[in-house]
Amino acid sequence: MVFGRDCQIYDCDAHTREWYRQNMGYEQGSIAVKGGAQNLQYKQIPPYLGYGTEEDSMGSVISLQPKPPKLDMKKMFKQDMHILRFNSKMVSTEPDDESRSFIISFYCGDDTI
Repeated sequence: MVFGRDCQIYDCDAHTREWYRQNMGYEQGSIAVKGGAQNLQYKQIPPYLGYGTEEDSMGSVISLQPKPPKLDMKKMFKQDMHILRFNSKMVSTEPDDESRSFIISFYCGDDTI
């Protein structure tokens, strides 16, 4: 009995057999289980196409009625004020592109760029 329900043990290790023999007075044997493991085949996950976020795309793969990804609200409220900014320049052979500079911002609250 486990939590008021009958359970059947098919097999156990030597230590568990000894425990049953000493404490319960029961000789625990092995029972052969009929049937083998099922032949499971998993579908390959399609590649990310670039529309929306990867979490949104994966949600539409998992179910027909996708749910929005769960947000870590604790992290958002704690890290929302932190923004990491980086200066960058384009590496190009075009003379017009060499003088262009960019600012890349990483928002710690929701991990977006």
